[in-house]
Amino acid sequence: MSSQPNFGGEFWLADSAGTLTEIDGVLSAAFPNPTRGTYRTSNHKTTGGHTYKAEALPEPGTFTVRIQYDSGSATDLLLLDAYTDKEPRAYRRVFPGGSGNRMLDGEAILTNYQVQDQALEGQQEAILTFQGSGGVTPADA
Repeated sequence: MSSQPNFGGEFWLADSAGTLTEIDGVLSAAFPNPTRGTYRTSNHKTTGGHTYKAEALPEPGTFTVRIQYDSGSATDLLLLDAYTDKEPRAYRRVFPGGSGNRMLDGEAILTNYQVQDQALEGQQEAILTFQGSGGVTPADA
């Protein structure tokens, strides 16, 4: 098994009307990191160590996207609107895969829109933090 090149990733986020719009200037995008909680099922007759079962629903997790920041751009306005929205919005993560591009579709809430320092040189960046809501659907792009 070999890894695929990273170049060519995309991140899309729905606007207030539900239309997926590509976020400009994506520098990096993490994948959702779901986790599943457990609960202890041990009792006084358990031997050999505690026993556990998995919770029915996994926690969809958080993920980040790093972008080139451009104040007042269409991407900036979309993100500011998404930040004020309390409801999850659809997103799409496109990335290279073994047989061509793959994608993940899901819903998330933008919980942090962190614009980085405005340095004397170089480009200004922003880090977007999302809380996943529900599951994700993987597919060929």
